Amino acid sequence: MLRVSARALIHPTEDPDRVIKAVQNLVSDGTLTVQDGWVYVTGGTLAQLAELIRNHQIPDTARGVMLRGRRGEEKVSRFMMGKQAALMGRPNFGGVDSPLGSIEITLEADEGPELVRAVYEAAPDTTVSPEWSRIPYDERPEDVKRKPLAAPVAPTGEKVALKQARQVMRADEVDTKEEGGWETLEEADYGGDEGEGEDDSPEQRG
Repeated sequence: MLRVSARALIHPTEDPDRVIKAVQNLVSDGTLTVQDGWVYVTGGTLAQLAELIRNHQIPDTARGVMLRGRRGEEKVSRFMMGKQAALMGRPNFGGVDSPLGSIEITLEADEGPELVRAVYEAAPDTTVSPEWSRIPYDERPEDVKRKPLAAPVAPTGEKVALKQARQVMRADEVDTKEEGGWETLEEADYGGDEGEGEDDSPEQRG
């Protein structure tokens, strides 16, 4: 079973209720705790994030970020999301939109493959036919791996999300290594490596 948790720091200039709302807009079905200047939600699921990803049409970007966040034996994924965007009900993967910081999301499963399946279920692959979109790449037949949809086109929401991310990158290069993230948002770009190592399809590597 996948376990989802979230946490965010309440800065002195922030309204605690707004930080709570931002966190719960991403993970709404867990246990809320406020302690020592932090907001925590534990024991949640991916249901809320999956709905946001679907509504804003950013499955490929979201999936890539979630898979890149894997740590250790790949049973845990940790990544950042924008706090200000979350307050407005928008999923901003990368956590670069707010000067007051980000919300850290943690996904934890008993086994690595379980985590990957949950990610694909929440953020289906738009480069293959719908019947395979929720099946992890490693678990697809070889003929499906070799035959993605011709000339996949990013959904409108996906294009908008990437355009906004690149605009932020040009204005202020982001380094989130200390927060368990990535050097730049280019590593979470659409249509690139999804964090599955050598198993990525040829069209993704090209």
